[in-house]
Amino acid sequence: MGKYLAVILCIVCVLFLVYGCFEETKAKNTGTINGRVSPDDISIRIIAKKSGTDYQIEDNIKGEITLATGGEFSIEKLSPGTYDLLFFLQGESKEKYIANRWGEIIVEAGKITSGINYRLTPKNSNYNIDEVLVAFENTKVEDAQKTIRLLGCTIKDKPTTLGQLVLYLVDIPDDKSVGEMISMFVKEEGVQSAEPNGISTIN
Repeated sequence: MGKYLAVILCIVCVLFLVYGCFEETKAKNTGTINGRVSPDDISIRIIAKKSGTDYQIEDNIKGEITLATGGEFSIEKLSPGTYDLLFFLQGESKEKYIANRWGEIIVEAGKITSGINYRLTPKNSNYNIDEVLVAFENTKVEDAQKTIRLLGCTIKDKPTTLGQLVLYLVDIPDDKSVGEMISMFVKEEGVQSAEPNGISTIN
């Protein structure tokens, strides 16, 4: 009896080791998206899908999480690539706030993509309180991206080219208003215009 028990214990130990190695390998081959959603008085579902795919097809959803209140979130074990996050308000939150999406999030193997901090817009607002549309004229991509980064902002979607203009949708710092960021952007070299982003939703 003792002999058989020892064999069973050995098998269990081997299985644990194999599983541990598998999980470690998977972690090295996948990435994570970390962020924060505010304010606190919300309930929200966040899904991650590969950019350019239809979220209504279940297989295109690569990760998701539902928060009972605003706060930190983490979506793990995502294969490397470019992702969109979609935000769906739940319950009474739908009557108070507007939620949308955050695109062009790059996930790399073994790394954490952070800084996805989404401030929801009250439903009575005329524009998104956490976004600014910035148009650069005759400016190199790397220079435009550097300007956006130095002002503490993050690009939220693929840029749109209109003739000589390249239009960027950027997320602004939580401690800044849209008006403040517009005033800062229009002073920068290469910026042709900066303006609020109007309301649109996926809900």
